[in-house]
Amino acid sequence: ISEGHFKIYDMVMDKWKSTGFVATDEINQTYAKIVLTTDPLLNFADKYSGVAIEDELTDFDQDMSVIGEIIETRFAVEDHLIKLIADSLAMPPGA
Repeated sequence: ISEGHFKIYDMVMDKWKSTGFVATDEINQTYAKIVLTTDPLLNFADKYSGVAIEDELTDFDQDMSVIGEIIETRFAVEDHLIKLIADSLAMPPGA
């Protein structure tokens, strides 16, 4: 759920640092919003990954609804982060 974007973000940050780019406050704040979605997604996965066919899943519908909203938010924030990164790369440092 979370490992991929952390690795990509770290790679981008490392590349930026080596070429003079630095993350803006908006980029850092946007990334922080993504991080906030990680624990609820992992908690959902932990809660439902070990269920058996005979288990009563009384909270499942509500939990699924909440997860759907979190995923929708996360995708929108990730799209915004990608745009911010792309826009920042369009202007070289010092330009």
